[in-house]
Amino acid sequence: MDSLQKTFLYLLIFLNIAVPITTIIVSQKLSKGEVSQMFPVYPPGGGGGGDDDDDDPPASSSPNNSASPSPSISPSPSTSPSGITIKAVFQGLPVNSQNISFTLVTNNWSKTVIMNADGTFSNFDFSGLDKTKSYDFVLYAHPYLTSKKSINLATGAQTVDFGTIRTGDLDGNNQVNTLDWSFMKLNFGVDGDQ
Repeated sequence: MDSLQKTFLYLLIFLNIAVPITTIIVSQKLSKGEVSQMFPVYPPGGGGGGDDDDDDPPASSSPNNSASPSPSISPSPSTSPSGITIKAVFQGLPVNSQNISFTLVTNNWSKTVIMNADGTFSNFDFSGLDKTKSYDFVLYAHPYLTSKKSINLATGAQTVDFGTIRTGDLDGNNQVNTLDWSFMKLNFGVDGDQ
């Protein structure tokens, strides 16, 4: 391959990555701070603070603490102290294989758990929240779009159905668009290590 062909190939690769990113930045009128949140730049030698896979939901803190604690992952016993069952169907997963980690977030509170195979979680611990109030909860699970439901904790035993959680949000911006398609296109047809 001569240098002109290599230059053309590099240009095509650059355009396949840069154009969708620029389209998102311009179409959503993102500020510099919002862009740096979507595409963080870490100092040489890591410094990213972890696994660098950028699939974590937004950090939040407990109501009485300003630091951002790591969400706790809980096993799913069959009984529920709150009596509240969370239900969702994750698009693309077989009906009896809905075991997926998800985070429920409201205000300054979050909890990460693993869904049961049947798409329910019936031991949701709402400690730290006022049990006499209603809250708008957002369900996050990568690479899915978020879903929002209002839950009145005072009601007691109830099933809250978040419905079908749609997949395809590879970059975590809560949209399925050309940037997600670009990420998928980069690895289309590639097999993982075995």
